[in-house]
Amino acid sequence: KLFISIHTVISHRKNITEKLGIKSISGLTVYAVLNKLIDTESINPEQLI
Repeated sequence: KLFISIHTVISHRKNITEKLGIKSISGLTVYAVLNKLIDTESINPEQLI
């Protein structure tokens, strides 16, 4: 667990999306999945709803 504030997360996410030229959070998620930065096998679909 990381002990960082939500504001830190938002700031880092904003910087990453700007550097990659991504326009949305869903786009950032797609980028992460396609580049194997997220292990899709460990995602529980019931938690997504």
